[in-house]
Amino acid sequence: LDGAPGVGPRLPVTREMVDYVNAKYDPDNRLLSDVDVAARHGFPDVQPFGTFGAHDDTFMVPYPFPARDTLCVSQLNHEVSILRPIHPGDTLRLVADRRTVRDRTPIEGSTYRHVEIASAGSVYNQRGEKVNDVVFRVMESVRQLRRGPVELTFQEAWDAPPWTDRPAHV
Repeated sequence: LDGAPGVGPRLPVTREMVDYVNAKYDPDNRLLSDVDVAARHGFPDVQPFGTFGAHDDTFMVPYPFPARDTLCVSQLNHEVSILRPIHPGDTLRLVADRRTVRDRTPIEGSTYRHVEIASAGSVYNQRGEKVNDVVFRVMESVRQLRRGPVELTFQEAWDAPPWTDRPAHV
């Protein structure tokens, strides 16, 4: 990625990860799973799901664990512009361009601090071509019940049903 803009983590687009992401998000789309179908549409290989480079852990960093005991996430949305195709074998550079944190706690006060976080970034391939623009937005309501820093693992802080418990959507 010499000469690629920005500083950010690299994400290799391995066939194994492409197959995993495609099966998770769009399992019935043959353009994403069948090399022959992809070839008939002019692609050299299956296409990764369009948001492959929109990597949550890079762009959506939660409110710091030591500053809270609890975290309630609401109004989560991602905006991803697909500018160029991504192919297995590419190496992506994920660049966090800016992050805005706004305190939305009511002026009257609250037992929670409500913060709106918007993170914007760019995704480039190994040729320095921009493949995605991303904006991740979330409202996080946080509260600290104990005094002093609190260290929670992601699993301790996360309370949601497993992804696979959702009914299939076609």
